[in-house]
Amino acid sequence: MVPEVPAGDEPATSNDDAVVGVVVASARLAFVPVRVVGRAPLIGSFLRRRTGALQRTGAVARREATERALSATRSALSGPEVRAIIDETLAGPLPEAVVRSAVEHHLAERIAGSLDERATEEAIQRVIESPAFGLALERALGSPQVRTALTRQSRTFAEEVAATAHNRLVELDSRSGRAAAGNEAGAASRSTAFAVDLVLGQLLFLIGAGLVAIVLSITGPLRPDWLAYTLAGLGWTAAFAVYFISFWALIGQTPGMRLAGLRVVGPRGRAPGVVRAAVRFAGLIVAIIPFFLGLVPILLDARRRGLHDFVAGTTVQYATPSEPPTG
Repeated sequence: MVPEVPAGDEPATSNDDAVVGVVVASARLAFVPVRVVGRAPLIGSFLRRRTGALQRTGAVARREATERALSATRSALSGPEVRAIIDETLAGPLPEAVVRSAVEHHLAERIAGSLDERATEEAIQRVIESPAFGLALERALGSPQVRTALTRQSRTFAEEVAATAHNRLVELDSRSGRAAAGNEAGAASRSTAFAVDLVLGQLLFLIGAGLVAIVLSITGPLRPDWLAYTLAGLGWTAAFAVYFISFWALIGQTPGMRLAGLRVVGPRGRAPGVVRAAVRFAGLIVAIIPFFLGLVPILLDARRRGLHDFVAGTTVQYATPSEPPTG
């Protein structure tokens, strides 16, 4: 049926429209017998079955054609010609033009503005809280490569800090007191090392005092008080004696001297033995008692020796040859 056009709303027609009308009417007349035959019960059922078979055959053919097209596309893209084209394209002005255009048109700001910040944060939070992410992070941080890299970085950083501190102390040594005849350390370096050793020795004493306090809390306090004070003083002296004598005799360096880059040596250039280290510690106590007057020779002697160094026959030297002071 041709739809009727209401009166007054007829569109403008032409000869071309008449030709199109003739073609449509002819096509409808041609398909009338097909529709009549298709409505017959047996023929209609046969045609529907054949149509379904044709549809399935077409679907299979379409999938095979798609797979063949994808395979041909992959082969073409993996060929040397495509790589050569990509290399020539990247070597040309195209990448710079793309980056310049992206900057000029504020592409990054537009992409960031189009993103939902809240949804992005929630997605990132879900990823971080997932067990797979935690397992991957644990494996990555526990890998030997990461441990080796962290150890190397930590050691390098510590070495840089120690080297910087050593150079600064050497510079201060050159500005305080008499110039050294050789590689002997000055007052600034030795004072810094001694201060660090006092802190560490005090910690050692406090640990021992804590253990004694635990025992006394069970057995009862010492009486009289002067005995407790005397034993505390003797314990403090013994803790520092063990600290200094052990390090001097074994490796020629206390932790403070190691930090400042110093070492104590005997007449033969080696670490002093136990006896010489004990004599040096006794001389250090004597040098400190009269308001540190026994340490003044460090500023005046050409080998920068204090009273305890004269008594024990030792000198304090830089562990490595010092750099010449700058400035």
